[in-house]
Amino acid sequence: MKKITFLFVLLAANCVFAQERSIFSQAHDSSHFSVGVFSNYAVNSNALNNSFYKKIYLGGFISNDDKALVGKKLKNENRFGVDVNSGISFSQKIDTVLNQTGYGYFVSLRNCKHLDMSFSKDMFNVLMYGNEPFAGQSLNLGNFSASYVAYQQVQWGFTKTIQSDSAFTQYGLGLSYLNGQKNFTTRIEKADFFTEQNGDYLTLDIAGQFAQSDTTKGKFGSRSGSGFCADFFYHTIFENKSELSVSIQNLGFISFSEQSPVYLIDSNFTFDGLEVDKLLTLKDSVLLAISKDTIVDNVSTHGSKGYSYTLPTTFTFNYTYIVKENKLQLTAGLITRIQANFRPMVYLSANYFICSKFVLIPLLSYGGYGNLSSGLAFQTDMGKGFVLAAGSRNIEGYIAPKKSTGQGLYFSLKKYF
Repeated sequence: MKKITFLFVLLAANCVFAQERSIFSQAHDSSHFSVGVFSNYAVNSNALNNSFYKKIYLGGFISNDDKALVGKKLKNENRFGVDVNSGISFSQKIDTVLNQTGYGYFVSLRNCKHLDMSFSKDMFNVLMYGNEPFAGQSLNLGNFSASYVAYQQVQWGFTKTIQSDSAFTQYGLGLSYLNGQKNFTTRIEKADFFTEQNGDYLTLDIAGQFAQSDTTKGKFGSRSGSGFCADFFYHTIFENKSELSVSIQNLGFISFSEQSPVYLIDSNFTFDGLEVDKLLTLKDSVLLAISKDTIVDNVSTHGSKGYSYTLPTTFTFNYTYIVKENKLQLTAGLITRIQANFRPMVYLSANYFICSKFVLIPLLSYGGYGNLSSGLAFQTDMGKGFVLAAGSRNIEGYIAPKKSTGQGLYFSLKKYF
């Protein structure tokens, strides 16, 4: 009977898509322990396209044609998300625990980064075109949120396997210490922006908050805060060899230090020009009036204090039906996240065995940070205990970058001993 090891169930705990499972674990069931390395990144949006990402990240001129392509997809509320993760894992089976069999434990080290954003159509247009084309119009820049977190994770957990002649069940729990490297989070509930028809003045009625981790830190490995999280999974194979998997990932938080700047914004700001008494005082008077610090002082109250950041927790449910054993399997599933601008994602994938040691995995999904996405992956048993998995959940991002809104790659290599 096919068994599924806990390592591949948990190694993708921060991925946007479902966890990757080792299809070839049965061949290595006699192994006592394993080690693995993994890495993945995923970028997606319902409006921003891959060509736009490239110019923002690498630098480049954003033409009116680029802006227009994004504008065609913009909704009143828009989403954007990024996940980047890498790490190493170790797992070992334990013969007996208190005279009970079927136990194992695992340890993993990860470096994780996550960016989440929600923005209005008016916000994008003002940033791209400026306020002049919208003179005389009242624009809604509110309902804006953005958060970024980078942290290192040390995880330990256990698994329990229960097996009979006709069924197989495995569940596990992972507990993690989190080293908070860097974070910023902002939420602007209201931001009504108006430019007078002739440009004589502009107004901004704004309310929201902004918090940032200690600005003197932020390099890899530095500690701006500490936290904890838990992961849980349950997997079972029924008598008819169909499979059910449920998981909860990243249920936890990071508390950032007392040196973290926190801003509370609630103000009606009006700018109607500058008064200059003498030409020689232009430098001091103008720069003081329009400096960032002066504007911040006028529209917000701020100070340094500790705050907590709640991780975006992922819930995954999937069901696999065996069409033909060792030839074709179909999986349907649902993924949702809380504390994130992530819409529930439904997906369908297939495991097609090209041969006994190579599986091709096409997939189709809808939701998440984007809309409709397609992917292609593979897993292969390379012999001598090595299992390789790689692929993309948004392969269209590399085929039609101007029309597609998502891209991503993942890779894992595992060695059984």
